[in-house]
Amino acid sequence: MTSHSSGPKTIDVALHKPQSRSLSQNYQQTPRSIPRQLANAPAEASTNGVNVVEPSFKRQKLEERQDAAIISGPNGSQESLLRDGILRVSTQHSLESPAVKEDPEILGEVNIAPSSDQKVSASHPRVFPLFPSRPYNHSRKITKPRGTLAIERAAVKQVVQIKPYIPEAPSPAPQYQRGNTADYYPWIGNHPEDVLNELTTKQGFYDKSQVTHNETTTARPSVWSSLKHKSGLQILSSLLVAALDQRQIHGTITANCTFKPPPRVTLTDTKREAWLRDLANPAIPLRRLSRTIPHGIRGKILLDHCLAKDIPTARAVWLAKCVGANEIRAFKRKGASGAFAIGGETKWIRDWTTNVESFVENIVAECGNSMWRDRMSYSLRLVSHIFSEHLLDQDQYLDWVVASLQSSDLHGVLVWLLVVQLYWKEILRYRERGRRLAEALLDQLWKAYQPPNREAFTAVFQQLMEVLQSFMMSDPLCFLLRTWTKYEAMLRTCFKAREDMLFVQFEHLSRRNSRIKRPPMNHGCRYSGQSCQQRLIALLDNIPVKVDIGNFADACMRLVTHHDLLIATCIDWATNIYRNGQARIYIVIRLLRRWAKNDIELDRPILEYLSTNPDLPPRQKTNIYRLVAELIHSEHFSVAKYLQWLMARGTLARHDKSDQATPCDVQLLFELSLHGLPSHVLNLRRILLSSIGASATSEDSAVITTKARIATQIQDFFPVSQKLACHELQKCDSWQPSQTVKSAVGRWIRHAVATRFQRHGIQSKLDSTRSDFLHAADGYCSPTAINCEQFRSVRIVLEDFEEFSILADIIKICSSSEDVKVLTAATDTVNYHIDIFMAIGAVDDLFQSFYRRYEETCSQKAFEWPFVESLIDLGIHLPRSAGEVQTLRRALLHHEQLSCAAACSPISDHMAEALQSAESAIADEVEQVLSSGTSMDIQTLKHMFGTITKRLETSWADPQQCPLINFAEILVRLRNFGADTFEVLVRDWLENLLPFTRRPTLSRILPPFICTAAITLKTVLERLVIHLTNNAAASNVAALGLDGLELLMIDDMDLPHFATNREYRLHLQQLHIIKEISALTVPILRATVEACSGGETATCERARALIKKPGIKTIIKGLLQQYSKNPDAINSVFRSELLERHVMQVIDGMLYPYPQPESDLHDQVSRVLNHVNDFNIPLCQLKLRAVLATASQSSFEAANTLVRIVMERAKAPANAFTDIWATLISGLPAKQAVQIRQRAESEMVSGITKDVLSIADNCKGVMQALVAIVDASSAGIPDFGTPLVVTQVTDRLGSMVLSLPIARGLNCEEQSVLAKDAKCIPEGLHIYIEVLLRLLTTHQAAVHCAKLSEHNIVQLLVTLSLLLTHDSLSPLRNLSEHVLDVLAILTDSLSDDTRSQCVRLLRDQYRTRDPRLLFLFGYSENAEGEWLQLMTSSMSASTAKTEGLVGASESTQPFPLRKWEMMQETTPLVTENDSSLSLTLFGARKTVL
Repeated sequence: MTSHSSGPKTIDVALHKPQSRSLSQNYQQTPRSIPRQLANAPAEASTNGVNVVEPSFKRQKLEERQDAAIISGPNGSQESLLRDGILRVSTQHSLESPAVKEDPEILGEVNIAPSSDQKVSASHPRVFPLFPSRPYNHSRKITKPRGTLAIERAAVKQVVQIKPYIPEAPSPAPQYQRGNTADYYPWIGNHPEDVLNELTTKQGFYDKSQVTHNETTTARPSVWSSLKHKSGLQILSSLLVAALDQRQIHGTITANCTFKPPPRVTLTDTKREAWLRDLANPAIPLRRLSRTIPHGIRGKILLDHCLAKDIPTARAVWLAKCVGANEIRAFKRKGASGAFAIGGETKWIRDWTTNVESFVENIVAECGNSMWRDRMSYSLRLVSHIFSEHLLDQDQYLDWVVASLQSSDLHGVLVWLLVVQLYWKEILRYRERGRRLAEALLDQLWKAYQPPNREAFTAVFQQLMEVLQSFMMSDPLCFLLRTWTKYEAMLRTCFKAREDMLFVQFEHLSRRNSRIKRPPMNHGCRYSGQSCQQRLIALLDNIPVKVDIGNFADACMRLVTHHDLLIATCIDWATNIYRNGQARIYIVIRLLRRWAKNDIELDRPILEYLSTNPDLPPRQKTNIYRLVAELIHSEHFSVAKYLQWLMARGTLARHDKSDQATPCDVQLLFELSLHGLPSHVLNLRRILLSSIGASATSEDSAVITTKARIATQIQDFFPVSQKLACHELQKCDSWQPSQTVKSAVGRWIRHAVATRFQRHGIQSKLDSTRSDFLHAADGYCSPTAINCEQFRSVRIVLEDFEEFSILADIIKICSSSEDVKVLTAATDTVNYHIDIFMAIGAVDDLFQSFYRRYEETCSQKAFEWPFVESLIDLGIHLPRSAGEVQTLRRALLHHEQLSCAAACSPISDHMAEALQSAESAIADEVEQVLSSGTSMDIQTLKHMFGTITKRLETSWADPQQCPLINFAEILVRLRNFGADTFEVLVRDWLENLLPFTRRPTLSRILPPFICTAAITLKTVLERLVIHLTNNAAASNVAALGLDGLELLMIDDMDLPHFATNREYRLHLQQLHIIKEISALTVPILRATVEACSGGETATCERARALIKKPGIKTIIKGLLQQYSKNPDAINSVFRSELLERHVMQVIDGMLYPYPQPESDLHDQVSRVLNHVNDFNIPLCQLKLRAVLATASQSSFEAANTLVRIVMERAKAPANAFTDIWATLISGLPAKQAVQIRQRAESEMVSGITKDVLSIADNCKGVMQALVAIVDASSAGIPDFGTPLVVTQVTDRLGSMVLSLPIARGLNCEEQSVLAKDAKCIPEGLHIYIEVLLRLLTTHQAAVHCAKLSEHNIVQLLVTLSLLLTHDSLSPLRNLSEHVLDVLAILTDSLSDDTRSQCVRLLRDQYRTRDPRLLFLFGYSENAEGEWLQLMTSSMSASTAKTEGLVGASESTQPFPLRKWEMMQETTPLVTENDSSLSLTLFGARKTVL
């Protein structure tokens, strides 16, 4: 009760439902003076639009109303106590006031139990709940009253007739199990409780229990009479069984299923919105909303409404199910049945899935907008619930999610990555979708890895890396990709800094991908199965001129981890005759020294290399001796150990002389460098020499003779007695010194040069590591210490001896000379051998020495511009010397400006006319014109250039009339007036010069211009190649080709005497074109080869003479090395029909060190295979193609001969050239390669016997060789593959599966023992399976072509699956993994029908439940609905019982569930069988109280 208050009086109306008057006798009866209409006001008002639960601000508004009334206290005020609440009426208003009846705002809410945040006044008594808490429901709370539906309130647009009051039971009242409220009787006027009298007013109403006298005593006497005899217990049990039977009969649900989805009705927009608001209100039960659902809410509109109204997820899914169930049932109502109904349902589900995809895509597109995070969270939560309820086409939706991730830009990758992670397990359930996810992630990582995006999307890159790490470790089978090679280098770079286990997993995946990689379909691609030696050779071939030797040494060790193999391969690369230049020797020397610092032994690998390669070409032996000599100088090779090793092997007893046929390990005894060796080592060497009949005195005599020859060539330079020199010269007929003599003479020359500089008092510091005997002396240099001619003579001798390390020391000594000509010659020498001195590591020091001398010379005003030009050319190769080069360029420009006249006006046109005067020489005229100004316009420049070139062309008839060097120097000076215009004029002049027939050869005209940098060799050859590729006359093409070849000859060019000072410029340009721009040499060589076969003409004779020169070998080596991975370019040059005898002699001379007589096809092929190695594969390909093309037999017989020889070599026990032969065959023409491949495949298939126990021991080498041949020649395989080979492989695999040991009827114990011991399986069986798998990989395109029947494909895949799951192969991890990889790559592109057939066979017929097969083929262990079976009977139970066929009369079949109808509260009325799955199918019973 409430007391009086001084404030405004209020009316509080409780909205609780009326309680029964019999629930509590403490409440008084409602006074009859209060009309029933007023007591029913809350229910009536609620129907007029008042919300069920009013907010707090509305309740405060009601309390502040001035017209409100409160009920007075117990001193005479009127009170009204109701069972459902308290109505307080103002004393100032009549109880019959219309305002109380009609104004809904006077109605409010009475809080029976105030909330925790509200403070109860002390003057108000505490209000207790109407009922005590039940024992079984202590946690039950008093809920707020629920109002009416919002759709009912929204429907009221005007005053309507008041509805009759329908009382509702209070929520805290106890209820019976069937929903009836206990002891609840609302006031209706005719109930006994509605009558009030004195007794009921004082005592209230209560149930009076009827006392029966039968229950006052025990029941034992009445029951004991029936139980005391023997059958009493049986009677009791019969009664209990009968009671249970009656319960079963009467309690089993037999009513038909009354389930149907809520019907849809058409509502106005207002009512539909109101219904959706009610759906969003959790307080309103779904059963009230399930009477009808609005029509027109479907698809994306439904999802948008759920998002806009913030409908709870469960209720939104309920609405989606209701709409979907109605849509699906609509197909059946339209008359569609069978396949049409199923097709319509499938189409609707796909459309619904498309709507969900569009909904998610729109939400993702709103990224960054306001409230996007909440909208995104709700959308993903709703769609994930729909997905988990199987209300989508899951395959379509997951494919769309993966495709969206792959097609997204880098800005939205993280959002889509979040979406993908929601369905991570479902995506990775099958390989087909997991593979696409791996490709999508790798593609996005590739985008983020590119330089423009790497810095801007660092967070994206890191997140992708984290996902890929866990993905790669958990599901590596998804990373077996055809596009793996695209991402391999990127992943290797990214994973190097990661965990060791991750990098190991990456390497393992790389090996697996390389094993199943399909060979390229375009012919001309080199065989990709390279060994580690071949990869190391490719790395060495591409070494830059300026290289960090430390990092490069580490890179080599990462490629080849075996130290002996690494050192042997490097020595072989440095010394073989199939590479150009001497720089590679010094590169390997520095690599060996670097590895020696890391405690890697060098002596043993070098000695083993010498012993395993006794028969080497003479040139390669010379290079080996040079390499060993340099290692002896730096004390990285022990001569004492070598002599001991030589004695221990006892090889000296079989050799008594030194010649070219002597093995390399023995000949090294005669080639050792003896400087610095201790006396006991020298004595041991003399003993060994004497033991084979050689003498050390003859070696000393050769040294003296060589010194005498040099002293005779360079007069007054070396202190040698003329008498002794003449005597020694008479004794020596030939001059072929050994490496021992070369080393001794080279040191003698260096000592002599250093002594001369010491004697003339040159102040220098010789900091070379090999010049430890030199000492610096103070003084001033005499210009006669060494002149330019003496320096050139010394340089020629050391170049002939190939003592470039000593030459570098001498250049270092000469850099202290004050003779500018000597400095220029020394700088030119460094420029000429820039690659060798770069490999030695002396270029930086030499450049700094020369630059210091330049500064000293410049300060003394002794300026020579050729020295500056040479120094600039040298500094260009040194990035660290860019500042010094800029200073030198400024000085040279200043020198050129000083050499010109001081006039400031431009040269006028009439000055050019002076060139036409015949009164003076052309050189003087041009000099006069060039000296008369410092600038020139374009027209004048063109006029002068044309005048000079015309005079040049007229001078060809008589070269003595005007020296060519004048024209070269004049053009260089003319170029300074406009370089761009000058280049255009040069190209135009060459265009007119090349086709001109009455001119000298280009090797006579252009070298001076190239040496003076007026014209570049690249420009000349580019214009020449353009003329060669055009349709010019045949004779002119041949002549141009020969002219271009002469320009490329390095060692055979006879330059004029005035061009020798700048010869290195031409030399460097030739080397650059041969090594880097071989595209210019291909047309030239092709024209030369064609000219050789042109008959007995002058051009043909000239071509044959050119190809006999040594320079042609250098060009061919560079071409073969650069195009080693593209044999088609080489084939275009040396076509089979053009390989004339002279050309073949050149090829044979490069390939074979010794001439061989002509022989038949078998001997020629064997000879090629005997000489093939990792360095001459392109050359052997060229020779082998020529041999097979010119053979007298047919092409098929030639191919058979080659395969037969390869198989014979493969059977050899020490065969190690399988990869080399495969690479050799990969360069053959397509026709020959196809024939060889077909022959090898037939040998492989026929060689695999059906009886695995009869496998030969030597089959491994043969099969490996054949597999390598097939892989190498697989470029000729058509795009659709070879179905016949796949069919044969399938048959062989099926035979092997049947031949496996476990398949021969062993018992379980024997099978378990055999599965544990893999050695019981023949080793040849493993080899045969590997061979067949390699064949399948090569012909994997045939699996997806139309020519192979679907039956064969299914048979192949099922056979591989059975082989994979076979018990005998489970211990063989590598083989099982290979089978799994091949099966995975073959199942990637299967059609749905083929996949379904494989699944039916594996799951139903073979009962295979292997998780690997489930992952590959994409099927679950149980079919859809297989976990729930429907049992049917073919006959009645009584008939089956009489015939004894109880079990036989029953059958089961899968019972799929209707996902769209699995919903709750679908009807407003509760029935006993209203679920979507009929309860009668389970024999369900009703629960009885």
